[in-house]
Amino acid sequence: MTHYTSHDIENPIEKELQNLVSKWTEHMKWRSDYDRWVEERIWQEKNQQWRIELLQEVTEPKDKILIDLGCGMGGFLVALLRKNYFAIGIDYNRDYCKITKLRSKRYKLCAPVLQAAGESLPLKDSCVDIITCFDVLEHVQNPYDVLKEIYRVLKPNGIAIVTVINRFAFKDPHYHLKFINWIPRGVAEQYIKVRNRVKNSPCKDRQRLSEMHYFTFKKFKRLAESIGFRVEDLTYLKISDASKIKDKKMRKIVNILKIIRLNTITYTLLRYFYLPNFTIVLTKKAQKG
Repeated sequence: MTHYTSHDIENPIEKELQNLVSKWTEHMKWRSDYDRWVEERIWQEKNQQWRIELLQEVTEPKDKILIDLGCGMGGFLVALLRKNYFAIGIDYNRDYCKITKLRSKRYKLCAPVLQAAGESLPLKDSCVDIITCFDVLEHVQNPYDVLKEIYRVLKPNGIAIVTVINRFAFKDPHYHLKFINWIPRGVAEQYIKVRNRVKNSPCKDRQRLSEMHYFTFKKFKRLAESIGFRVEDLTYLKISDASKIKDKKMRKIVNILKIIRLNTITYTLLRYFYLPNFTIVLTKKAQKG
């Protein structure tokens, strides 16, 4: 369990950061864990080790140029900077960029953050080694255009790690309601209202369920491949080699399923009908010749 430092309300940096975080989270007061969730947002950089380890599983980020696209409130970016990685944040939300800079000042750092849309990145062609894009694609205006921009700015053999929300997630990761992705969107929207889970958010990005971009794995794979990426499901790569799974109980289950040759079909079914999201590695193929 993460322990957070108490707020120094006399510190103007902490006060401004807390006020901005409160502004951008109050539309989610229906959450049963709201107070804890906001506290985690305020100290987001302290709960990013799992993402750093995920990144290290895929590639060695040291001495590489990394862009955290849709860096949000900057928790992951600041965690990277604290480990001396060369990372730059990009986010469309001006207040998020401000929160990120305030967060970095806690550690006497100056987080490099650019305010820009993912559909039009202010970067040169083939200049970035790694792009991370967590919890972003569902909210953008056009996922295809964002992926094209990611492809453009990556170096040959550069990689992007992206998360994609499952169109048929059993429990929706945004509204925390079961089954709503298995019914027509119009009916789901009405159910969200009945359950009082509507997001009256100041966010300009897509927040309503019917506006967000969810994908089946196959549909997203086709989309990314049409741009030129090699697509790999990181979770599938792990179950293909159970030694990469840290949780002992889960590793044992995967090994049993592998012995009886049910690991692939079991995961495929879970991926289609149950999992909230996919973690996908996109590799920009080097041009031949």
